[in-house]
Amino acid sequence: MLNFHASKLWKDAPIKIRSELADSRLMMLAYINQLKLGIQPIDNDETSLPMADIPDTLYFLYRHFVPGCQDMIPELIGTTIERCWVAFLNPSKLTIFLVEFMGMLSWFRAFIGCFDQPHPDNQNLKLKALTHAMGSDLMDLIGRVMVFIDPTPKEPKDIDDNEKLLKECENIFIELSYLPPGSELENYFVDRGVGWWKFYWHLRYLARLPGDRSKFYGRCAYTWAAMRPSIDMEDLASTTEYYICGYDRCSNPEVPWGLEYACDICKTHIYCSITCFQKDWESGATRRLRRANGSCAHASR
Repeated sequence: MLNFHASKLWKDAPIKIRSELADSRLMMLAYINQLKLGIQPIDNDETSLPMADIPDTLYFLYRHFVPGCQDMIPELIGTTIERCWVAFLNPSKLTIFLVEFMGMLSWFRAFIGCFDQPHPDNQNLKLKALTHAMGSDLMDLIGRVMVFIDPTPKEPKDIDDNEKLLKECENIFIELSYLPPGSELENYFVDRGVGWWKFYWHLRYLARLPGDRSKFYGRCAYTWAAMRPSIDMEDLASTTEYYICGYDRCSNPEVPWGLEYACDICKTHIYCSITCFQKDWESGATRRLRRANGSCAHASR
């Protein structure tokens, strides 16, 4: 696969070329290998496939995809995300990044749809696709993109592109949630701990600031929450936004939803931090109270 900057050549390639399995695999492998040339940032590096060409290249590969190549999809997705990270962290590449990134997410969904075609190991390959996407930090990349986007563009087209990008972010996680047979995607969010919730509340904070950008960040907060399978957006919108810390001497008792600490045993006492949890237990133990006056009887572990 030769490297070039004319993405139009990919887009206008003949549709009626009939690919054999070996041809399709060779093209996908060439794409992956060429992207890997750009994973490590090198000044003036022109050996990797340019970001501007990647969406059209994915389009070309998808049109010539042959059943039996599903085992190459996980690496294709993971390597493309890694290449996106390199471009995103390079200031000279950011001018075209957002449009290209939106196109890539769209083609990721198309390739995920290829798992519907017969393959003896489809279930394991679906899990690998999820693992590669999450292992390449797709979620963190989307979060960084959200705070990088101009929240108040002047051109109507740019406003429309912002909305389309956020919608693609939602859609790719909907597709990913359908991949594994269990709760692997939700487990990934759980493993991130309170960090995921902290970013959600940061977006909510930005949405409350006065000015034109509040609407955009409110939309970002919605998208961020919609990416997580266990979150019901109606519940999130209607629920109380804050708990009250169970330690009655807490100096800042309001606890945003998702950032709370709870006793693993009784599950009924909520705290703003492990420190307040421990202090509440020590206070209750000193007074020889068990589950009285809001004090939890179980020590932190």
